[in-house]
Amino acid sequence: MKSQQEIDRITESALSSLDNLQQVEANDFLYSKIINRMQMRGQQDRAAFRSLMMRLSFALVLFAGINVASFLVLEHQRNKPQKPAKLNEAAFASEYSLTNNGYNY
Repeated sequence: MKSQQEIDRITESALSSLDNLQQVEANDFLYSKIINRMQMRGQQDRAAFRSLMMRLSFALVLFAGINVASFLVLEHQRNKPQKPAKLNEAAFASEYSLTNNGYNY
């Protein structure tokens, strides 16, 4: 185990070596590269959000179009003139020979 004097000496030498350090300036290329990456990330986020909103908008428009088309088709079928019930019954009776003219027991 190291003695207290040796530990103090090592500590002082480390602190004195830190005093001799000088501040370094970053390279301009590195700075512009960092700024460019930060801007690209923002653009990618906006593009992903825009893509998601376009998909949701398309789904909403498709859903609304299907609702309008089904409403128009059903409204057209409801307003379609139907044959009178007497004609339907007469056609059924004549098809199966169900007339009131004779009784067959």
